[in-house]
Amino acid sequence: MDYLLYYNVFMSSKFWLSRLTGISFIVFLILSGYRITGLKAQNADSIVSYVKQTFPEEYVILTDKQSEYTFELDPYSFNPSAIEKTTEKVRSLKSGIKANRYLFYNDYVEITGHKMRNPNNTKVRYDYMRCGDYEMDGIFYHDARVCNFVMYYEVAEEEYSLSYTRKFNDLRYFSDISLFDSYRTARQKVVIKVPDFAGIKLTEMNFEGFNISKTQRFDEINRQTIYEYTALDIPPTFNVNDLPGYSCAFPHILITPEYYISVKGDTTGIFRKPSDLYNWYISKVRNNVISTELAIFTENLVKDALSDTEKIETVMEWIGERIRYIAFENGTAAFIPEHPEVVFKKRYGDCKGMSNLAKTMLSHLGFDARLGWVYSGHTCFPDSVLSLSLDNHMICVLNYHEETLFLDATLKFANIHEVPENIQGKRCVIEDNDSYKIIRIPATTPEVNITSISDSVFISGDKLLLSGEMKLSGMSRLSLQNFLSKLTKENKEELTKFIISSGNTNLKVLLLDVPVFNSTDTLFAIRYKIEISNALVRAGNDYLLQTNFRDEFRNHKIKPPRFFKYSHDARSVKEHLIYIQIPPHLKVKKLPEPVKISNEQYSFLGIFESEGDFIKYHKKFVVADEIIAPADFNVWNENVDKIQKLLREMIVLTQK
Repeated sequence: MDYLLYYNVFMSSKFWLSRLTGISFIVFLILSGYRITGLKAQNADSIVSYVKQTFPEEYVILTDKQSEYTFELDPYSFNPSAIEKTTEKVRSLKSGIKANRYLFYNDYVEITGHKMRNPNNTKVRYDYMRCGDYEMDGIFYHDARVCNFVMYYEVAEEEYSLSYTRKFNDLRYFSDISLFDSYRTARQKVVIKVPDFAGIKLTEMNFEGFNISKTQRFDEINRQTIYEYTALDIPPTFNVNDLPGYSCAFPHILITPEYYISVKGDTTGIFRKPSDLYNWYISKVRNNVISTELAIFTENLVKDALSDTEKIETVMEWIGERIRYIAFENGTAAFIPEHPEVVFKKRYGDCKGMSNLAKTMLSHLGFDARLGWVYSGHTCFPDSVLSLSLDNHMICVLNYHEETLFLDATLKFANIHEVPENIQGKRCVIEDNDSYKIIRIPATTPEVNITSISDSVFISGDKLLLSGEMKLSGMSRLSLQNFLSKLTKENKEELTKFIISSGNTNLKVLLLDVPVFNSTDTLFAIRYKIEISNALVRAGNDYLLQTNFRDEFRNHKIKPPRFFKYSHDARSVKEHLIYIQIPPHLKVKKLPEPVKISNEQYSFLGIFESEGDFIKYHKKFVVADEIIAPADFNVWNENVDKIQKLLREMIVLTQK
């Protein structure tokens, strides 16, 4: 669940977003444009004209982007490298705006040339460009660098051109070519020239639904295979939310450098077989010797622990609470963890640095702790593909008695026996001395990530008195607790009240009982009492009772136009049981008809039952597969309409 959205909503008090599902790894945000369908003219000016008329909110467009990729062998080391030459034209659709273009590089990828020209076709001053360490949240990452090119437009229809050359000195880091951008792209052409001495595998990802074409030919003279991709009118990714992640959402070409042939005719494997990739992982892990300072601290930290389990919990809780998680690939080569001593002293780190600190501390205490590489989140990469993109996350794997613990040091308040939702069922590569081994992380059911609400309702005049409990487990629990930990005491209470009442001003929270926010218990239970005004309406001898107190499924429809896949964040279950006591002078006249929806991706049950002096209302929404493809958007929206219709239905009571 994105509790930042809840917080912003309750602070502004403008509307309620009632989505209590799984954890949200916050990503990009809501698509604002149709792809041109059936447009005969395919030139940039026609697309620009169409966009200006149809999507007035867009202010910048890439009219043309041309990229060429070639390969060469270093004349001295004979190591292969890839050269990218790109030119892009960026046009303004409005006056008085600014656009930013970012170009990343690092120790293995260098920018060998760049040039930006303004609308007058003159070279732009250097103060329009900044290159250096990448910065986020006030922290500079020395292994990741970026050039920021700033384009200022005085009037509409002005166009900048940006040209640059990058060299990938290690082919392992030439992992993909994107066919999308934060701005709309009218036309993009990618040419990849693969010589005979290089074994390069291309895997096309997420092309469906986009206007992308491909040609392939062999150049006999230069002995190379030439691939050409042309993408037309690719919608912008800026302000697109509820995305499943890079591998599943955006069109791109995955690059796998399998091997190269030297001038002597020797073949050297790069990522030709799984062991090439995984042994490379292991080669990047330093066996850090714990410092005296960290060793003494670790021993003092667990000195009062009564068991080994408590020692493990103490170490992981301390890292979760005291080490700031930086969600960026920090550390040399984006695969080498920061030294544990550095993370310990700086009090921040990425997943690799935090996991390496956990491994070092636990190993010092005598536990069999190892580093593990795994993909975090929903992945759409084929099993046959080898790439640095396959494993984007690092955890600490602990062999403890008869159990294997998968410890994610970036998760606050996690129970050590829980398997985080984002890595369940994934292949995990674990260091094994100087080698590696591969295991499959156990997968559970969506019910592990459950938000369960139980309410007892009593009618008093036209008001309802509601006594209930909301229980959260799995990633639903962790997401809420993590967000609460960042708020002040007053805002913690206000946000909790807002979640319980769903922002409904007719719901008045009378009593709130919330456990400590930093608990590692597997269940987080919030108890409450609520008064609901104007809930019972008299109509002659009948009484109409509205039961959709929390206005569930509001804003759940996928708004068109949208061409990127939609994600529910995680597999999850939301269940709500309401028991309504019928006053002695009334009886049930009519209950809403049940609604049952079921498919492989999700299911919904909404049913009313009369049981003596009570009405039982049971709602259950299960997300078994969090991703919805564009082809299924209409069916999803139709089902949401059915659910919303049920939620608007009234219970009809009448005089006995």
